[in-house]
Amino acid sequence: MTPPDKKKSGEAPYSLRLTDRERAWLRDRAGNISLGTYIKSVLFSDANPKARQRKSPVKDEKSLADVLACLGASRIASNLRHNGHLR
Repeated sequence: MTPPDKKKSGEAPYSLRLTDRERAWLRDRAGNISLGTYIKSVLFSDANPKARQRKSPVKDEKSLADVLACLGASRIASNLRHNGHLR
């Protein structure tokens, strides 16, 4: 029995396996451009690939976790949410 046809919005993504060394080399070459955008720009000779803003990770995840835990343990988050609905 064959599965029912599913509507596809486009072609399936292409998967490419890279070694850690190859991935690091690509990231270095890509700079602030996503890897996918960089690879496509090289493959299709795009002289001006669109740079995407990368979100910088939190430097101190432990401190962020502590602050969020304190916020969750207090009534501040609930009060802020309540005040937001009043406006």
